[in-house]
Amino acid sequence: GNPGIFQTIQEAVDAANPDDTVIVHHGTYAENVTIGKSLTLRGVGHPLLAPASGVPLTVDNPARSVVIEGLDINTPSGQTGIFYDGLSDDDANIGVVRNCTITGGQTGIFARECDLKIRNNDISGFSGSPSSRGLLAIGLGSTTQIVAAHNRITGQPVAGNLGMTIIA
Repeated sequence: GNPGIFQTIQEAVDAANPDDTVIVHHGTYAENVTIGKSLTLRGVGHPLLAPASGVPLTVDNPARSVVIEGLDINTPSGQTGIFYDGLSDDDANIGVVRNCTITGGQTGIFARECDLKIRNNDISGFSGSPSSRGLLAIGLGSTTQIVAAHNRITGQPVAGNLGMTIIA
């Protein structure tokens, strides 16, 4: 839609048209990214998203699908690596997170009220608190689906610390 070279991932996301693909090249990006439209965010060479604080990657109520693939995410302490918030009346809130490495923080992926396919990810190092999760999905309606396949989720051995929690 708007080809070019941008200084930040967020600038590229903001300039993209719905359904575009934003290519993120190898490197380290110290920023927080918010996606609010249908697009693909594709890492080439596993770029590292490593902000000093806050949620590294938020998908905020897109009208349609958002695909996140090939990123390494270093999550700050107490935060979520990817927050996929599908709060919408649109039944087309289908997302994909694949081939990502998410380390640290309190929760690897937090999905709320969305269809999400989570495949071939490595989620590890989330904090050892009882509320820690590799994957947390909540507020699922009767037709909402979370598909998690071929992921590696490892955490710290603490009572209550769970790899995956899905709450309807």
